[in-house]
Amino acid sequence: MRIEKGDFNYKDTKYSVHYAVVGEKKYYFKSIDDDKKLLNGNRIVSLELLDVIDSNNSSCNFGIINSDGVEIIECNNKNIFQINDFMLFIEPSSVKSDFILKNIESKNNPELLKNIVNYNNKIISLLKEKVGEDGKIIFADPYSEITVIDTDGNNLVENKYYSYVALSSDFIYFISFDKPEEINGFAIKYTDSKKDINENVNNVLDDSIGSVEDELRAKIKEFEEKCDVQTKLIGEYSEKIVQLTAKIQNLEEKLSNPVAKIVKVLDVDDKH
Repeated sequence: MRIEKGDFNYKDTKYSVHYAVVGEKKYYFKSIDDDKKLLNGNRIVSLELLDVIDSNNSSCNFGIINSDGVEIIECNNKNIFQINDFMLFIEPSSVKSDFILKNIESKNNPELLKNIVNYNNKIISLLKEKVGEDGKIIFADPYSEITVIDTDGNNLVENKYYSYVALSSDFIYFISFDKPEEINGFAIKYTDSKKDINENVNNVLDDSIGSVEDELRAKIKEFEEKCDVQTKLIGEYSEKIVQLTAKIQNLEEKLSNPVAKIVKVLDVDDKH
């Protein structure tokens, strides 16, 4: 990999951009400067120059390369941006969730569009309340979604995608658009330590946003209660069956002994 610098004119402005040359490919650094790279030496890049000098432009060519120029995240993403020294967000070039696709298809339907706008406003309001004045909403788009990776390219949220992400001093809050009738989300704790991220990233916390885990626990509890009732009824029925079985066995013994029946009859006749 060879690093070079070029001067480019765009909309009456001159930009000096660093880029890596790997074979026939040119990877333009998103940071523009050569010295601004991730702590492990990896870089956020794009195959298109305009992507790194115009934030309104996205040709879906963002990726991550290592110090050898190898793509550890393929250059086919709409955007990649850094959260802290160890975590990054990736916005893919195409959405993954069915509900997002339906939202996009609903843009020309006034009634459905109204529902999407209301839901969007509700989530943003809730996130602002959750993260407080010192927090910020990182991503909010009912027509797109992002996921989270570490600087080595490892996905930190089991390859799931979210349309709303907010950041407080201690937590990252995620909400997906998979259930328009209710808000479901969760939070992960993060610090500036990669070790702590690895330990805490899968720690899904209970949250007033409405945790999927809470819903699941409630259903499990309800099921267990029903099972307890059924078990109690089965116990009562089993007891009755045992008693009835004993009576039937006793009756069968009497019916299967004709001598006993004759003796009983004679005994009654003698008394008369």
